[in-house]
Amino acid sequence: MLQSFHCFFITGRLETCSLDAILLKICLPTRYHLTLLIGDSWLLVVLNNSLWSIEQCNETYNLHSASVPLLRKSTANLVGEDISYLHGSVKATTSSIFQGYDDLGPEMQPVSHTWTANGEVLCAFKDGRLLRTSAENVEDRIELEINHFIPEDEETSDVVDICFHKQGLYVVYQCGLIQVLDFTEKKKSKVRKRSSNIGNQISSLSFTSNYMKGALSVSGGSLVIFSIDNLAVVEEVFQLGIGEIIGLDQLSLCGSGESTAVACRQGGLIELWSTRDGTRSAKLSLSGVTLSSLAANPSLPLVMVGSTSGYIYALDTSDINQPRVISQVHAHVGPVNHIVFEPSGRFLITGSNDGSVLLIKNDLSNTKPINILGHFVVEGQVVSLSVLLTSRQGFAETVVLYNATPNDPVVNLGATKLAYFHVTEKMLSQDRDVYQGLLQEFSDSACSRSDVYLPEMCNGAALHTSGLFTMSHTAEILHLQLPEPGFNVTHQQQLANIEEENDSEDVTSVMEINEVIVEILNRFGGHEDYRGGVSLLGSWLMSWSRDGTLVIRDLDESFDTSVEIYPGHFREMGVTAGCFIKDGNSIIIAANNNVLCSYTWDFTRAGDLACQRTTQKVSGLIQSLKESWNKAAGLISRIKALDSFDEEDEENVNEEPKLVQQDNEIYITPLPSVSPKASWIRCKEVSVIAAEDARYADDKAAMRNEISDLRSRLLVMIKNNDALGDLEKLPRVDFTLDVEELDSWRQQADNAIAVLHEEIHYEDLARQFLWQIVKQECWDSMVESPKGVCGFHVDIMVDNYPMRHRSKEEIKMLEEAIVFRKVEVADNSLRRALESASSRAAEFTNLDDDDEGKQVEDSDELEPTSPPRLTGSLVHEFGVSQPLSANQFHIHTREQKYNEIILISDTIHQVKKAFNKIFDNCYRSKEQELNRVKERNLRIKKIIKDLNLDEKVFEPTWADEEKPERLLKVENIEIPFDKFISPEMQAKLNEEARLEEARRKAEMGDNWRERGLDQMMGGLLEVTKEDELKIDVPVPGFVNAKPQEEWNEDELKQFKEYERKCKELQEEREKYYKQLEGEFHKLQSGIQDSTLLYDEQLLELFQKKIRADMVIFQEELKILRLVNSMVNEEISEESEFNILQGLDVLKKKKTKSGHTIQVTRKDLDDFRERYEILQAEDKIMERGHRRDFGDCSNAMIDALFKQYKRRPKFARKHMGDLDAGMNPYAERPSSSKQAAYASAALTKALEDLDDPKHAPDGLELHIWQRLCAVRRQKVESEQAVKAAAHTIAEMTNFQQRRFDEDSQMQDEIDKQVKELNTTRENIAKNGYNLDVQLVLKQGQVEVDPFILIPHYNTVLLIHRKVVEELNAKINVLGGGKIKLMRDSQEFHRGIHQLDWERTKMLMYIDDLQERNREIQNLRVSRHMVKYMDASDLEEVHRQEMQILEATLNLQNSTHHKNMDKCEDRVVQINKKVHKLMLENKRLDKEIENLNVTVWERRHIKESSKGDWRGAGSEQKMTDIVQRRKLVELAKAQAQEVAVLRAEVERLRMRTFPALVQVEH
Repeated sequence: MLQSFHCFFITGRLETCSLDAILLKICLPTRYHLTLLIGDSWLLVVLNNSLWSIEQCNETYNLHSASVPLLRKSTANLVGEDISYLHGSVKATTSSIFQGYDDLGPEMQPVSHTWTANGEVLCAFKDGRLLRTSAENVEDRIELEINHFIPEDEETSDVVDICFHKQGLYVVYQCGLIQVLDFTEKKKSKVRKRSSNIGNQISSLSFTSNYMKGALSVSGGSLVIFSIDNLAVVEEVFQLGIGEIIGLDQLSLCGSGESTAVACRQGGLIELWSTRDGTRSAKLSLSGVTLSSLAANPSLPLVMVGSTSGYIYALDTSDINQPRVISQVHAHVGPVNHIVFEPSGRFLITGSNDGSVLLIKNDLSNTKPINILGHFVVEGQVVSLSVLLTSRQGFAETVVLYNATPNDPVVNLGATKLAYFHVTEKMLSQDRDVYQGLLQEFSDSACSRSDVYLPEMCNGAALHTSGLFTMSHTAEILHLQLPEPGFNVTHQQQLANIEEENDSEDVTSVMEINEVIVEILNRFGGHEDYRGGVSLLGSWLMSWSRDGTLVIRDLDESFDTSVEIYPGHFREMGVTAGCFIKDGNSIIIAANNNVLCSYTWDFTRAGDLACQRTTQKVSGLIQSLKESWNKAAGLISRIKALDSFDEEDEENVNEEPKLVQQDNEIYITPLPSVSPKASWIRCKEVSVIAAEDARYADDKAAMRNEISDLRSRLLVMIKNNDALGDLEKLPRVDFTLDVEELDSWRQQADNAIAVLHEEIHYEDLARQFLWQIVKQECWDSMVESPKGVCGFHVDIMVDNYPMRHRSKEEIKMLEEAIVFRKVEVADNSLRRALESASSRAAEFTNLDDDDEGKQVEDSDELEPTSPPRLTGSLVHEFGVSQPLSANQFHIHTREQKYNEIILISDTIHQVKKAFNKIFDNCYRSKEQELNRVKERNLRIKKIIKDLNLDEKVFEPTWADEEKPERLLKVENIEIPFDKFISPEMQAKLNEEARLEEARRKAEMGDNWRERGLDQMMGGLLEVTKEDELKIDVPVPGFVNAKPQEEWNEDELKQFKEYERKCKELQEEREKYYKQLEGEFHKLQSGIQDSTLLYDEQLLELFQKKIRADMVIFQEELKILRLVNSMVNEEISEESEFNILQGLDVLKKKKTKSGHTIQVTRKDLDDFRERYEILQAEDKIMERGHRRDFGDCSNAMIDALFKQYKRRPKFARKHMGDLDAGMNPYAERPSSSKQAAYASAALTKALEDLDDPKHAPDGLELHIWQRLCAVRRQKVESEQAVKAAAHTIAEMTNFQQRRFDEDSQMQDEIDKQVKELNTTRENIAKNGYNLDVQLVLKQGQVEVDPFILIPHYNTVLLIHRKVVEELNAKINVLGGGKIKLMRDSQEFHRGIHQLDWERTKMLMYIDDLQERNREIQNLRVSRHMVKYMDASDLEEVHRQEMQILEATLNLQNSTHHKNMDKCEDRVVQINKKVHKLMLENKRLDKEIENLNVTVWERRHIKESSKGDWRGAGSEQKMTDIVQRRKLVELAKAQAQEVAVLRAEVERLRMRTFPALVQVEH
């Protein structure tokens, strides 16, 4: 079996640096009875997420907790206490709470905490906030902001750790920043700045015991220390690797003879470990490189490392203490995920996700460690590689597992295909016959390649002579049979034969050949996770997985025989990598979250034999590797001679080619330049392009010249074509020489259109699917579809109630509720029947109208005839009865409320159904009315056409709300765009039109019925009076043939007859027209009356709808009340349950506290007895001193007593003296360590005091020794008494605290009991104090009318009889008062009437006097005299009318003359306008000519612009300036003339206004 040998390294963040630091963060150093830890949601202390205090009572310990909630993401304003920062200050919250802190934001996770010297807890959070609380009172919390004064130019990040120091609070950030906050003073102190950035990521902080130096764990696993005097100076102590192990292998055994393991981590760290003692020999860090794979050459000191950027690095490990990078190659475009060496070390293969597998040879003859020989193409992502050396056949077998569908979501499950090929000597010697193409791609025939499908998705590969071993996605180990070599070539030949034999493409046979699957020889389990791998050494097969299991099987024995070990745990990534040591004595694995472990064999006898067989198999390989090592001594010296690779010497060269345009305007694409960092395949592509360009350079130049000549000729032809007319001009497409390219463009456009059509098609399908779902949910599932009805003349629309189909569950619930209610009614009836007949008779006899409310309350149910004011419902208005509705005053239980809710819901359904019936009747009425209106409108339109009237026809239609089914169908008229018609649709429409035209022509053929009707009856079966009136009377022929003077008498008679008939026809027509007009108005009035009548019916329906809504809302209000009562009942019951639970907990605590008090009291009494005994013994010891030394003289006894009372003096050293330096916790309380130190000091002092030199003179030695022994015994007794007194004091305090806690718990129990009683009272009160709904008429509710929504919580329900009696008394008293008021009113009215009569007479007197004065002063004019003297006033009026009529006639004649003059003037003006238009056209032509002339002049002027500074330029400038001045002067004078004209016009208007009015 395997036994663990040692463990190399555990990765992870260094949380703390010493055990003392951990204890300091858990316990308060100055008071060890306070303990604290950190949790995710609370401040944890050891247990139960609380701050724990430890109390001691002699040998009994008691723990008390106090929970401290953390900060939340939304914080309060930071105001209050100042905290000094060493270069600023910070504000804090001083609220001693947080009382009412009920922020619902998520709690923040703390990252670190520490203690202050005075017992406060500081807890830091990632965002830079700090929570400060006291251990004595956890409710006193202060929130601090510690990132407030970080300079803006300094980088900051999350806080990772805090530590308390005498200088202040040290805060470290993940980015490497260290800050110090001053907590020693509350005022600002001027101290120098104390912050630094070490430049690395920090994970934790701690101090030494004297707090003079600090330690930091930084990124990469390093531990650095710094001095508190200078934060910027840090010193690295040691460094450990960190990061995921992604590669593991063994270095060659042939070098130093010592087995060495090499591992690489994802962050770029490469480590060499000794498998003998587990020490790290060396490390090498590739900065900025993310590694992805590793492999060691088994015969040379070379290690190949792959990165995620596609680079392969070659490392020289000839000196295992100083590995170095000697070369690198950008091999792949994608990450190098796999590197595998051939077992002899001659070559290696690499795999990536870029679709290529490279064959690489370590060629050291020309100092080229990485020589890429060629590549294999795989169609997918490489999952695993494996190589097996077959020395007999001269080639190496290679297997590549790859996923052919990398975009599939299950790509992580493993590979889907297998590529099997041979690596031959020709391929290693780079023979040209092995390549196909110029990119050094190996041909399938050269490598005998076979690509087949895997039966299952697999991970890992290990080649064996018996086949391939891999791990499937079901976590089973599969033994697969390898395919025949060269299967791809045979496969291609078979495909070619099928295509030749079957011209119709036999798809079935092709698919059978394509999907060849390898055969599974065997499968066996052992793992539970498919993410793992396999490895082979001889006949041993090792498999591992992330489930933490590692299994080793012997292939020579049965596959079921295996050795299993569990080096890892599945929660910590299990086992991620493993390899055999080549000698077979041990294995190396990476497990448990990147822990490197080495396991050695502990063989049994049978196992030792099996190991010998395996070592014998691999001994030949080891011997050949040693021989290769000895032969490669020169190569190793070359490796050592190679210089270390320096990546900084490389230069980046732009690889993007740019287009170059030569003189002949032909664009030439230059050869792309290749960068030193370009991938190998890119370099090969560039080299191939360069070779092809050099080979065909002359041909390309000749073709460019021909293309240039052809282009020039084509441009000339296009230019000449553009100058031709429209009839002679050719389309531009005819000049396209590359018709194929044009067709390809058109094909691309057609393909894009087809893709767009497909996308639109799928979008339409999605919309149709959504439409179908919405229609199914909102339309098809409705029993009553939602619709409305509108009025003809009123703007009102009434909707119906949409109703769905009732589900089976709803029907079942309704039936159960009905059955329950019927059983309840029957039970109540039976109970009443069992009562005595006499009591029932008395009850019904004494019942009168005054007891109506009481009768309803005493009955268990409401009859259908119960008044609605008590049922709280008006559903009877819609013909809905409630025979099973329960009495509101007797609904108590939850089942009754639940069933009542179901019955009320059914009532609402019935009300909606009843209203919908009324709605349907109204809807049908409108439909009938619309049909009648349409029929009348047809007659009205015919009359309007016959009478040539300009009247609008009232044509009402259905609205969309009335016909909602129209919304489900889109008409063509609703689409504002023209419908796209494809050629196929157009052809179909043309065919339909052709068939319709043929049908129409066939119908218009020789139809004897229509032909006979036309010939015999003029095409009409019945001639109406309207048709007769349309026929005019035929005019006699002689009327137009000869003049009237030549007519004879017969002709005159005929003409008179003709005139008579015309007159009669005209009279008939006028009579018929009047009849049509009467019918027209009658039809209009009929439509108006019928639509108005329907509108009245709709208004009634509208009122009915309002009433139905009110009834439904009342029923829904009932449901809400019942639901509310049920919810309140549940809340009360839940509250009662919680109180009972809390009460049980308190009672248990109370019982436990009582037991603790009893035990404490007993212990205290027992210990007090012991203390009294100790005191008595101490006193007895002191009293027996003289008796013990009775053999001495009195003087000597006194001297000895003085020595007996003498006590040694020694310095009590505190714990602060032990921790010198900057330790903030130096002042510590007494502890066991300090007590032991004091005891040792006392013992040493007693030994000094026991020295015989301190003995009195003349005292014998044995007496002195006896005195020393007695004194020592006395001192120990005194110390015991003191310790017992201290213990008694602690026990008394402990007992008193328990008494206080017991009293507090008793008070809390009393409070909970009181709250429980209150809750139960509320439950009982809610049970009998029911909430009922009443419907009262107007006048029966007397509340404050000024309240919009009154509350009826404090109102009283009074019987109607009481109110009526009170109202009757009020009416009697009010009537008497009104009678007295009326008598008083009549008396006052008589007084006011007499006073009014007196005032009236006085005013009448004044009026008569005024008239008398006017008559006396009246002046009579001539007109008045003439008027008074006239005997016939009518004649006078008639003469005046004649004069006015004559004047009016004169004005009319004058007006007609003026109108004739104006018309003549308009005609003249129109003629003048016509002449001016002709003149304007002529001037437009002149302007065009002048524009041409002007542009020619301007062109001449611009062409001679250089000579404008001639001799006459100054004179021209002067003329221009003078002309401008004259123009401005003319404008000013014109404005003055206009002003003067306006003034003249104003004066003339003021002087002669009448003349102006006459003119106008």
